[in-house]
Amino acid sequence: MSRFSQKTGGFIGVMDLKRLRVRVLYWCMFSFLFLVSLVLLVPPLWIILSSLKDVREFYATPPSLLPKTLQLWKVVEVWNKLEFLRYYGNSFIVVAGCVASTIIFNGLLAYGISRLKPRGSKFIFGLILASIMLPSTVGMVPLFKDITNLKLMNSFVPLWLMSGATAFVVMVYKNFYDNIPSSLFDAAEIDGCSTFGVFWNIVVPLSKAINMVIIIITVNSSWSEFFWSFMILREKTLQTVMVRIYVMSTSFSSVGYGIDYQLVALTFAILPPVIMFIFFQKYIIQGIALTGIKG
Repeated sequence: MSRFSQKTGGFIGVMDLKRLRVRVLYWCMFSFLFLVSLVLLVPPLWIILSSLKDVREFYATPPSLLPKTLQLWKVVEVWNKLEFLRYYGNSFIVVAGCVASTIIFNGLLAYGISRLKPRGSKFIFGLILASIMLPSTVGMVPLFKDITNLKLMNSFVPLWLMSGATAFVVMVYKNFYDNIPSSLFDAAEIDGCSTFGVFWNIVVPLSKAINMVIIIITVNSSWSEFFWSFMILREKTLQTVMVRIYVMSTSFSSVGYGIDYQLVALTFAILPPVIMFIFFQKYIIQGIALTGIKG
């Protein structure tokens, strides 16, 4: 029990763990989550390790997870020949625009509904909640028509604007703003702060943790986004990493690239979100505690 003596969080407390039934439940849950994590980690780990294998190892019997030979030169060759630097740049532009649009537009809307509360704000928030229950496929055709009519094809702008209208992010921000003590706003108003001054001097500094959570979620979703990038970015010079890998997947064999080269290309797409999660996972846990998100 010494390993649990410093335990301060969770729905199972230190005193609960002194009961045999609770300890059995705890370790059953731990084992189940460990197996789920293993199932989720094996596929990307297999892709990353297999990308460095020799082609003959793919057809070896029995198959092996770890490569017997490391062909690191393939990483440089695929990066240069397939011009991944350009597509990485396009993906980073999309991600940066989506992050800015998500924080600015969704954050301001949530602040208005939570604190300013203009007439009709409850009705607007009800519409936002209702939009979550609608399948995303419902608005695809009208939205694509609007993008075409506005002549926004082959532009990053539609991808940015779509991130600025995310019901889930509005809910997260609103929940966070609702939990900020009203005394802080009252004190600022007594000191003569304007509406924007209250937002900039109080809300923004307090929102660093939740902003980090939203940034991580947005970066992950916008980096892996494929459908709208494929539909909108038709020019080769504007394509993102995900779109380019899909387009090239039909021509790998015709240009003399084997399955190992395809896995190297997939590794380039997998690594950025993995690296981001490794370094910023504590902010995700902190944000869940701040916002009260369940799941």
